[in-house]
Amino acid sequence: MTQKPVIPRIISPDTLLNNLDNYVVIDVRRLVEYRAGHIPRAYSCSFSHFIKLVGVALYPEDPDKISSLLAGTGVEKNTPIVIYDNFYGRHSCRVSYTLELLGFENISILNMTFDEYTSRRYPVSTETPPRIPNHRLELQYTEELLIDAKKIREIVAQKPRDTLLIDTRDTQDYGVSHIPRAINIPWHVLYKPGKLFDIESIKKAAYGKNIDDSKRLVFYCEEGTSSAFAMYGFRAAGFLNTHTYLPSYPDWLNML
Repeated sequence: MTQKPVIPRIISPDTLLNNLDNYVVIDVRRLVEYRAGHIPRAYSCSFSHFIKLVGVALYPEDPDKISSLLAGTGVEKNTPIVIYDNFYGRHSCRVSYTLELLGFENISILNMTFDEYTSRRYPVSTETPPRIPNHRLELQYTEELLIDAKKIREIVAQKPRDTLLIDTRDTQDYGVSHIPRAINIPWHVLYKPGKLFDIESIKKAAYGKNIDDSKRLVFYCEEGTSSAFAMYGFRAAGFLNTHTYLPSYPDWLNML
């Protein structure tokens, strides 16, 4: 099965608030934060419910549990979804990629954190939108797109010329240890406030590492968040053959 890579739309609060009827809005912050105030008509679907701890690594949660989480929101696989967080888009990007692997395609991410949203005096609500009764999706991961430690080991051993491993952790962490053959592009150099992705910086980083769009890029970090962020940033810059090793470096270390 060939699945077209998703490039999430980056959406502003003005566009979202003027078109709330057209979106299902998902707040992936902690429930306690959601209850204190959220974007009007947003549903709480905390980031922690999209992951499961396997050993020391964060794997994608089981599809049936994500289906239960989304039950009642009214989302279908083609429903326009907007996701936001308070983590510079990193939690939103990992959740987006999880949904992509489950077959969702129409995904947008807010172009700012919730703190930035409130600092600009956009409206906040404490009301929980009603759930739609008897609504539930049957979900399944696209298995061939899931990258695990076995696939990373093959890349390291076989050294394919068309594949690059990219470590998006801070340079200091990368310098301590990293997956063999991985290059380092810290996620924060790709971030741009109010835009999310700094396309010019992404292209500059790619040029500096001799990366072109013929390469297959596999990103990893510590918990699959900044790597998912970088992956979507590279896609937005035109590098479509990009993937994330969601269990990331702790999973690799656990395998050694």
